[in-house]
Amino acid sequence: KQKSEGIPERLVALKMTTKSPPPRHGYEVYDKETKLGELTSGGLSPGLGTGIGMAYLPNGHHRVGTELTIDVRGKRYPALIVKKPFL
Repeated sequence: KQKSEGIPERLVALKMTTKSPPPRHGYEVYDKETKLGELTSGGLSPGLGTGIGMAYLPNGHHRVGTELTIDVRGKRYPALIVKKPFL
């Protein structure tokens, strides 16, 4: 079925672009006002010095360089889809 219809969503790596609290599992990912999904994992990367996370997002919103926002405790912070692995 997936071969004929394609996959509906893809796993993407997200990197926070400004100073923010670390992203955590379950935080919502938005494109403007549209909720795209939730983080499957997240935390602070000591090597990068910023928050990183992973999320399954619908096709069309999975391209490297796409700017999104992550809702962290009621406030949205900008994030960028980056190439895996993070380093």
